[in-house]
Amino acid sequence: MSAAKDDDFDLPAADDALSTGAAADSAHSDDRLKGLPRVLRYSMLIIYRADHVLERLAAEIDELCPQLPQNVAWATARTPDAALVLAAELDRRAVIQNEPNLRGLADCVRLVYLPTPRDAVYFEEYRRVGKALVQAFHLSSRHAEEQLCCDLEGFTFGWAALPACTHILPRGVSAAMNAAFLGSQMAEHRISAAKAAVRRKTKEEEERRKKQEAEENPAAAEQQAAAATEAIPEHHLVVARLSNEEMKNPKLKDILVPLKSVINTALPLVEVPPLHEVRNALVFEFPYAVDVIDFALADLVGRVAIRLRPLLLVGDPGGGKSRFVRRLGDSLGISVWREDASRSDGAVFGGTDRRWYSAEPCHAFLAIAQGRIANPLGQRFLGLNHIRQPRRVCKTRCGRRGGD
Repeated sequence: MSAAKDDDFDLPAADDALSTGAAADSAHSDDRLKGLPRVLRYSMLIIYRADHVLERLAAEIDELCPQLPQNVAWATARTPDAALVLAAELDRRAVIQNEPNLRGLADCVRLVYLPTPRDAVYFEEYRRVGKALVQAFHLSSRHAEEQLCCDLEGFTFGWAALPACTHILPRGVSAAMNAAFLGSQMAEHRISAAKAAVRRKTKEEEERRKKQEAEENPAAAEQQAAAATEAIPEHHLVVARLSNEEMKNPKLKDILVPLKSVINTALPLVEVPPLHEVRNALVFEFPYAVDVIDFALADLVGRVAIRLRPLLLVGDPGGGKSRFVRRLGDSLGISVWREDASRSDGAVFGGTDRRWYSAEPCHAFLAIAQGRIANPLGQRFLGLNHIRQPRRVCKTRCGRRGGD
């Protein structure tokens, strides 16, 4: 090549292009591509962004058809029109000389130089290359290695999708480069689905293995379960822990079946919401109980998780005490368990062996199971004749009737 003014360079002469392509092709050492049909080999060279792809093709054409004028013109001009003229001449010579290799070279010329389709101008040219790719892929996929087969499949069907995807493809890029891009996009969902299937299968095998080990060695299984429960997420709490033997106890069957979801499980501790929002909501509904609201919410100042100390509300019947407790729980985002203390004994709250034996767990645990949180709110209402010395007492007179 000769230098020109302003450091610009002329297009390489035909002889330079042919020699460059021959040198590049002889230096190519990827043995995986040597056994492929020519149209697939050039597809992979494009995907792998190999050097001097056009020059290599021109050199191959020159080897079978020395000094072909159309090849020289294409190597010099490098335009789609020149490429299609060369492809037509190679097709003609393939028929006259009964040489299939020339037809394959014609398909390769179209492959590497057709622009991305924007209309129906080159429709038959795209269609012909697509047929050649599909036929070559079906022949080669039987013996190609897995990764190469994936690349070939992606490019082949990416080329087939070109006419329908022109609106999402960048302009100024060759059809082959956009086919490689489309193929990779089309394969993403299949790859994700395959990975998900592998993960599911691996998880099932792991669970099956753990179950088998637990049956063969119960003691080791309990140790593993205990180690697993130690990794409790932040702001979570395991309320009830039972061993495998205890879970299989027939006396506990009636209890454990509906409660399995909260046994040996880390349950969330509901965090304290913005207290000013809770207070505003409660004051709007209970404007006559501002002192009670502030008294109850004072326990939550500076806390991360909701934790209220025992609180006794005293007031006239129908004053809205029960409703206030329910709305307090709703505003804080925790469930409320209501218990009639006049018809219960200590076992309802503390739990006893007899209660468990009779399939009646303590109501504190039932409250946790109902809300599936570790810090529900318990509401226990009773008459004045049942009041004992409370830890905290808040007296309020609502000035209205209603509620319970």
